[in-house]
Amino acid sequence: MAGLGPIGLLAAMALQLRGAEVYGLDVVDITSPRPQWLLDIGGQYVDGRQLPPERVEASLGPMDLVFDATGIAAVEFNLLDALGPNGVYVLTGIPGGDRPLQVPGAELIRRLVLSNQVMLGSVNAARDHLQLAVDDLAQAQLRWGDHAARLITHRHPSTDFAAALAGHPTDEIKALIEWSDPKGD
Repeated sequence: MAGLGPIGLLAAMALQLRGAEVYGLDVVDITSPRPQWLLDIGGQYVDGRQLPPERVEASLGPMDLVFDATGIAAVEFNLLDALGPNGVYVLTGIPGGDRPLQVPGAELIRRLVLSNQVMLGSVNAARDHLQLAVDDLAQAQLRWGDHAARLITHRHPSTDFAAALAGHPTDEIKALIEWSDPKGD
């Protein structure tokens, strides 16, 4: 797992509920809210400043599943090295900008085919997946209490929506804009 924003942390939670050994890679201090949230559900934090993505496999071994929510193309490609034979690599982070990146295409395709690996991108889900997510949140509530609700760290009234979209404080996981009916209904 790479990128401990709300998507990455929810994926970590879903994997923990299914008994997976979860490692979460990010580049923040272990005492900050995102790694602490992961640790509280039984995951293990990996500081990408101390263990860069290209060294994950050598340190932790090959991964059966790599779930990337970073949106950083260089990290996404470097983490491919951590994917083990018959592994699945899921990309949910969408890189911004147009920073060039050189990828050894033939080597990548050869590796995916010869190691029987799958690489896929995902941004949407079917209605059945929404029900699975609701079920997971219910199971998480039973297992960890209100822990999932603590993903929302900042709340802003709709009249101050710019604050939610502007700078993000270091203790933010997810900001929420609260809409209310001006009539009070």
